[in-house]
Amino acid sequence: MAYQCGMMPNEFWNSTYRDVKTYVEACAKFRKEERKDTIVICEAMANKIIGALSWSRPKNKSLIKDVFRELFREELDTNKPQSYEEQIRNLRSRKGK
Repeated sequence: MAYQCGMMPNEFWNSTYRDVKTYVEACAKFRKEERKDTIVICEAMANKIIGALSWSRPKNKSLIKDVFRELFREELDTNKPQSYEEQIRNLRSRKGK
């Protein structure tokens, strides 16, 4: 597993268990973030294609975070109220799409 994360064999044998575990966990976290970014980019591209192919905007909101609930658990768990500035920023970003 450490080799798949990019750790060289000599580096593996010269490291402690804690070092290897930390290295592998960091690699797993990085890969998870990469997957999330890829999913978000693919969703944005799909939404643009759907918007271009339809005369009006689709009525159904994208539920990508519901489909990939495990990847977006942190974002879904934080149900903090938005500030006034965040609401304006979100509305403006939606208006530009």
